[in-house]
Amino acid sequence: MRRRLRRLGRMAATAALGATIGFLVPTMIGAFVGSPAPRQAAAAPGMSQSVAREFLVAYLNNDQFTLQALESDPKSALDAADFARQRATVVSVTPLATQLYASSASYAYAVEVKLPDGTISLLGFRVRATGSGLRIADPPATGS
Repeated sequence: MRRRLRRLGRMAATAALGATIGFLVPTMIGAFVGSPAPRQAAAAPGMSQSVAREFLVAYLNNDQFTLQALESDPKSALDAADFARQRATVVSVTPLATQLYASSASYAYAVEVKLPDGTISLLGFRVRATGSGLRIADPPATGS
């Protein structure tokens, strides 16, 4: 019985020493070296979801001046004109998700539109921000 208690005590002491070293060493290294800067999307420093939303609203309303001011992809400007030809009226724009990558960012939106025949449709958009500007990542997916 005494041997088991002694062995259990040694195991507990080893675990406590390992936990202490495992906590103290990274803490001391972090204090002397400093913590790394938070990661941002390198493509657009300072680019936020509100800028992506502004781009999407300009795309949906075929606002070519805003698209140019936001340095959008030229293909997106042409696609905006095609979308405007459908004469869909935007009812609401809802942000769904944001993903930050090393050199870009992706923003997902659900857009409720009213079509000329009066039906309401739900479209999915993904806005991609890269070093070359903003663009719609893929054509809208139609839902109901």
